[in-house]
Amino acid sequence: MIITCPNCNKQFKIDNSLIPDEGRDLQCGSCNHVWFYKIEEENNEVLKLNEELISKEIEIKAEKKEEKNRTEVNYKKKEKTSEKQKNKKCIYKYIK
Repeated sequence: MIITCPNCNKQFKIDNSLIPDEGRDLQCGSCNHVWFYKIEEENNEVLKLNEELISKEIEIKAEKKEEKNRTEVNYKKKEKTSEKQKNKKCIYKYIK
């Protein structure tokens, strides 16, 4: 688990087995502040990830990225085509 020093907000990774149910004093390795820490039941709850939502978000992001890339490629193609047409018109004018 990750514990945060209430004095300097430094975070430490601590093994759960080092904190008994009744709690214990901890000392910050950064600022030497000592405080009492007890594991609360709310923090022990395992969070579940909804894989379906995550995969849908990834698909949507990928689709948006593809669409953006296609738009950029199309814009560049149009830009090159218009430049070529301008150049052809100029050459045509000079030849005539």
